[in-house]
Amino acid sequence: MATKTDLQIIALTDRGMERDHNEDYHSYIPDLESGEWVFFDSREVKGLSEKGSLLIVADGMGGTNAGEVASKIAVESVKTFIQQQIAQAMPDKEAAVKSILIESVKAAQKDLIDHEKQFPETEGMGTTLVVAWVIKNKAFITWVGDSRLYLHNKSGLIQLSHDHSYVQELVDAGKITAEQAFYHPQSNIITQSLGEAKRPPNPGYTTYNIQSDDAILICSDGLNGMVTDSNIELVMSGNPTAADAARALIDEANKAGGNDNITVLLAHVTNVDSPLPPEPRPAATHGKQAAASNDAVNAPVPRQKKNAMRGKILLLAVIVILLGLIAWQNRPTIIGLFKGDKANSTKKGDSVIQKVKPIPKENNAKPNNSDAREKTPEADEKDAKAEKKQANTGNSLSKPSVVKAKAENTTEKYKPTLDALIKVKNGYKPPKEDNFSKAFKNELGKCINKAKAATLTSDDIKTLYKAKNALQGYDGTGISDLNEAVKELFRFLPDINPK
Repeated sequence: MATKTDLQIIALTDRGMERDHNEDYHSYIPDLESGEWVFFDSREVKGLSEKGSLLIVADGMGGTNAGEVASKIAVESVKTFIQQQIAQAMPDKEAAVKSILIESVKAAQKDLIDHEKQFPETEGMGTTLVVAWVIKNKAFITWVGDSRLYLHNKSGLIQLSHDHSYVQELVDAGKITAEQAFYHPQSNIITQSLGEAKRPPNPGYTTYNIQSDDAILICSDGLNGMVTDSNIELVMSGNPTAADAARALIDEANKAGGNDNITVLLAHVTNVDSPLPPEPRPAATHGKQAAASNDAVNAPVPRQKKNAMRGKILLLAVIVILLGLIAWQNRPTIIGLFKGDKANSTKKGDSVIQKVKPIPKENNAKPNNSDAREKTPEADEKDAKAEKKQANTGNSLSKPSVVKAKAENTTEKYKPTLDALIKVKNGYKPPKEDNFSKAFKNELGKCINKAKAATLTSDDIKTLYKAKNALQGYDGTGISDLNEAVKELFRFLPDINPK
C-alpha cells in the first residue's frame, strides 16, 4: 500500500531590525510532481506524490560582494539540478537519493565559482545551504555551513543538522558546552561554505523517519543566532499551527535584536499513515547527547541549563565587569582602535571563513559588544551637523533632479512586477464567473494601480494570492512569472518586505 503523507508548509523571511537588505534566499516546492515553486506563501499538501517535497534555505555572505547573489544562485542551482535528475524517473534506493542531494550541492558550488569568474566584482561571495527532501515517510537532509534544520514534536526540539563552525568544533572536542557556544565571541566563524574555489565543501548528510505531528524547521542563523534552542522550543510548543509558529519565531528573533536577516521554512507533518519506526533520538536537545546520524555526522551536544554552570557563570561575570572597568578607563584608546572598522564584512582565511554574524541584545541573547563603543562629544556634534545637513538637502527644492532620479529608480524596480501583473490580467480566464472571480479581478486591478504608483506592498500581494487561492486551484497565464517578479521586488525593496 502506498504511503500517504500530508504536509502544511509555510515560508517567511524578514530582513530584521538592522540590515538594509536581505541576503537570505529560500524556496520550496510542495510537491515536485506539480512543478510549482513557492517563495513566501503557505501551501497544504494532501497526499504527497512519489517525487516528494523539496525545501531549501541559503544564507548569503559577502556584504558588498553580493551575498544575496550567492544565496540565490545556490538555491536556484539545487532546484534545477534535482528536477533534471528526476525528470525521467525517481531514484528507488536511499543511496541514490543521497547521491542526488550531495551532487546538487556540488553543482551549486560550481555555479557560484563560474559566476565569480564571469563577474570578478562578486569575488569573495559565499553562502550556507540547507536542503531537505521529504519522500514518502522519510526526510533526506544535506547542508553546508551553520544554517540549521531542527525537528520539533511533542517530545521537544532537536537539531538534525550539525553546524560547520568553529564553535561547533570546540563543542565536539568537549572544550565548551553548546550553551557556551551560543554566547561565544567567535560564533560567527564558519568552517564550510559554498563559493570558495580553493575550499570545496564537504556537505553534511542525514535522514529522519518522519512521524505524524512532526515539524521540520529550516532556518538561517538570523533565528538560531538570536534565540536559544530552549526558546525556539517554547515558541513552537505554544503555536501549534505552522503559520503561527513561523510568524512567532521571526517576531522572537526581532525582539532579541533582529541584527540579521531571518528566514523560517516550516513543514508540519499533519499525517503519515504508514510511518517507519521512530529513530532512537533524544526527546529534546536539553541535557542529552544527540544520537549519531546514519552517515556518521553527530548531532550537536545539547545546550546545558544555566543552573548547572552557576559557579562558572558568576566567575565569568566578575571577569567581564573587571574588563569593562578597564575598557572604560581606556576608552579613548579603544575608540581609536575601532575607527575604520567595517561591520558586515566577510573575510576568508586558510582554515576558517569569517562570517560576520550579528550579536543579540535582549535577555536570552548574546551581549552586543558593539554597543559598548562610545562617541566623543565632538563626534556627536559632527554627526548632528551631518544629519541636519542631510535633512535640509532632502527637503530642499534646489535639487529636484536628485529627487526625481530617486523616484524613477523606485518606479523602475516595480516595473517587472507591474509587467507580470498585466500579463496575468491579459491571460486571466476564470474557472467560472462568480464572487471569487470578481474578487480576484478586483485585487488584481488594485495591485496594478499600486505597482504603477510604486506603492505596492507585501500585504497587497498576499491579499491577491488569497483571492487567487479562493478560485480553487486556478493557475492561469503569468502566475509563475508573477511569483518570480514579486520575489525579486521584496528582495530589492526591503521596506516592503513581508512582516
